[in-house]
Amino acid sequence: MRHRQSLSPRLATLARQQAGVLTTAQLLDGGLTHRVIHRMAQEWQQPCRGVYLTSEPSWETAAWAGILRAGDAAVVTGHAAAYLHKLIPDPPQSIVIAGAKQLAPLLIGGRLVSFRRISRAGMGSPSRALVEAAIVDMARDGGEDDVVAALACALAENKTTAERVLGEVGGRKRTAHSTTLRTLCRQAMKGIESALEWRFHQVLVRHGLPIPERQTRTEAGRVDGLYRDAGLVVELDGLRFHNSPGRDAMRDNENLIASELHTLRYVWGNVVRDACSTASQVERALLKWGWRGEMRRCRVCPPEASTN
Repeated sequence: MRHRQSLSPRLATLARQQAGVLTTAQLLDGGLTHRVIHRMAQEWQQPCRGVYLTSEPSWETAAWAGILRAGDAAVVTGHAAAYLHKLIPDPPQSIVIAGAKQLAPLLIGGRLVSFRRISRAGMGSPSRALVEAAIVDMARDGGEDDVVAALACALAENKTTAERVLGEVGGRKRTAHSTTLRTLCRQAMKGIESALEWRFHQVLVRHGLPIPERQTRTEAGRVDGLYRDAGLVVELDGLRFHNSPGRDAMRDNENLIASELHTLRYVWGNVVRDACSTASQVERALLKWGWRGEMRRCRVCPPEASTN
C-alpha cells in the first residue's frame, strides 16, 4: 500500500505564503518528480496547466493563481489592487492581472481572474500595481463613485499624491473618469474621504454654496463639515461607516450643548437623488445663522428649490 506523501516543510511554507497555490516549476525545484507531482495532484485542484491549488480556494488564492499563471512581472491591478491597498472595503469578484501575456480567463472559487497584456510596476505580496496605477486602471471597469472613493481614501491616508495620480492620468492615451480624477486632484480636496463627500461637494459647487471646513474637530469630536461662522455642522452618513445612529445623535447633542453648533445630517439618497432640496436646506440653514449669499439654481432645480 502506497503511503500518502506530504509536501516538504519548504514547499508547505511556500504554499502558505501563496494562499495554497504552487506551480509545477516550484514543486520540481522543491525536489519532487513529475511522477510524484502527478500522484499528489489527485487531491488538488488544477485551474490551468502548471498551477495547483493545494487548499480550499480563497480570494487571495485566486489572486495568487493569476499572478503565477501570468509569470514574471505579473501584478494584480484595478479593483483587486485597490482592495489589497485597503482603498476599498470589499474584495471584488473579478480580479485583473496585468502581465506580458494575454491568457484565457480562470474561474477560481467563483471568482473570475482575467488577464491584460499591459506592463505595471508592482509592490507587496501578492504583487499589486502601485496605488496611482491601480486607481486609474480601476476607472476602466468601475463607476465614478468607486473610483472617487478609492482616490479620496488614498489621498487622505497619504498612500499617493495628487501629483502622482495626475502623472499617471497624463501618461495614458485614454482614461475613464479622467475629468473627475483631475478635478479631485487639482483642487487638492483634502478632507474628502468618500464618494458621498465628493458628491456633496459637487452639490455645493453646482448651487453656488460655500464650502465648509472638512474633517475638522469640535469639542464633541471630528465632524465631516463645519461652517464655523454660521455655527453649523454637516454630517454625511454612508451606511457602511455610520452604523451607530445612537452615538451620532449623542455627538450632535454634545455639539449643540458644548458649542451651540447645529447639525444637518444627510445620507446617500439626500445627496444623490434629492440634491436640489438638500442644497436648498443648506442655504436656508446658512441664511438663518448669518450667511448673506444666495443659492444658484441649477438646470434641474424646481422653482421652490431656493427661498432667497
